[in-house]
Amino acid sequence: MEYCVAKNEEDELYRGSYSSIEEALAKGPKELGFDGTEKGIWVAEAHLFSPHIDADQVLEQLICDCHDQCGEASDLWEPQLTPKTAREELEAQLNAAFQAWMEKHSEKPTCFSVNNPVWHELVK
Repeated sequence: MEYCVAKNEEDELYRGSYSSIEEALAKGPKELGFDGTEKGIWVAEAHLFSPHIDADQVLEQLICDCHDQCGEASDLWEPQLTPKTAREELEAQLNAAFQAWMEKHSEKPTCFSVNNPVWHELVK
């Protein structure tokens, strides 16, 4: 579990990536630019966004593209009828390729959703 910090519960951008609440409380105030007069800090769970490609959605989009380009002739191509195991294989390959691409080009997302924010009083 990763944790993040904010000055206010409603802050749009929580900051940091800490491996424990204790680390967030120790390092968070400095990251937020606290001057020592603040009474507390918000600490929340940080859930990193992890992209996932859904093969069924990809196939649906490709079917629409085919229909736009080829009209009724596109009815002859029905990849959505491919067995589930084949679609699962496609999904695994698409996701593996996308993960490799993100790694190669340093495009892994660093944004996260924030859950369960808790107010912690700072000890002076």
